[in-house]
Amino acid sequence: MSGAQSLVARLTVKGAPGQAIANFVSSSGISNLFVAATGYVGIGTTNPLHALDVVGAMYSRLVDNGASATIDWNTGNVQKVSLTSDAAFTFSNARAGGEYKLIFTQDAVGGHSITWPANVKWPNNTTPILNTTADGTSIASFVYDGANFFASPILSYANAPAALSLLTPTSGTSFNTVISDTSSGLYICDPNHTCETIGFTSGFSDQCAYMAQTDLAANGGHVGPRYYTDENGQINSPCDESMPGTWKVRQYLYNGSTFVWTGPIQTFTVTAPSLTLTPSSGNSFNTVISDTSHSIIICQPGQSCDNLTVTGGPFNNCAYAGFTSLAAEGGNILAATAHEYAGTPFGPFGQCIATTPGVWGVRQYDYNGSTFSWAGPIQTFTVTP
Repeated sequence: MSGAQSLVARLTVKGAPGQAIANFVSSSGISNLFVAATGYVGIGTTNPLHALDVVGAMYSRLVDNGASATIDWNTGNVQKVSLTSDAAFTFSNARAGGEYKLIFTQDAVGGHSITWPANVKWPNNTTPILNTTADGTSIASFVYDGANFFASPILSYANAPAALSLLTPTSGTSFNTVISDTSSGLYICDPNHTCETIGFTSGFSDQCAYMAQTDLAANGGHVGPRYYTDENGQINSPCDESMPGTWKVRQYLYNGSTFVWTGPIQTFTVTAPSLTLTPSSGNSFNTVISDTSHSIIICQPGQSCDNLTVTGGPFNNCAYAGFTSLAAEGGNILAATAHEYAGTPFGPFGQCIATTPGVWGVRQYDYNGSTFSWAGPIQTFTVTP
């Protein structure tokens, strides 16, 4: 040991060959700091295997910057910021080879954006989408090379999933759903879609429609057929909103090049329409359907009710009734058919024989002037002799 001042330090310890240079031991005999003959330093160990070998936890204290976007990395490698407005970050005093983390949390309002320093470089040169939901938290990680901060993809942590307020479908045949969180866009998935594949590169690859965040917010979170938009922004959705089964919605964000999910799949149920069956006198039908918002075809026993056209001939259906006739007759199918065929219950275009015993079918459909679409499954009732 030498107590003389040197050019390097005030205290220089020179170890003997094969001996450790220093060992600082606690009062209980535990080695707290050990410097081996190799120069390796051990904390909590007397056998350091690397330049610095630590046994036990090691951490950097979290620095809370409040709402300030001015980040001085000299104060800590892990820092957090509370976003109360749009923020333009500045970074200073980073060291080449340093690894840094930034935690940022939206306030109770949310929707605040971030402008990053020009020397922050993102994978694929694409600035990631932020979690802008109220109270949502994201973490950005950087490695500094002396000139640029090379960032890893941002990790987002939403709070509780957006709650859905589900309104009872009219007559059980379609949905009228309101989602309370309108900070993201929304995928809409009928029972034939999974809502698991994101992106529109192949059209509606895994959803039957979507709503952009601006449209969803403008419509007060109302998800319904009037507000469906396709990938070109047109209200022309392939969703059949009356399809019975489990429907799904899922929130997403899009920055012009990248999609990310911002919530889990949430579900609601559409049920098939109910029929009130009241055969008259046991030898014909006088059936009332409770939903008069769609037109119907009528299929007597032996007909399939599965060919979607009014002009399909006698093998598919024997008559039809438009929704205006159906509504005018209070949902009574026999009366609506008579109304449709100008006073003759089954006129030139209707081939039904009302007294035919067996299982009859009714199926709802819509027609926009050029295209037919089913509005529900086949419903049945029975006529007895």
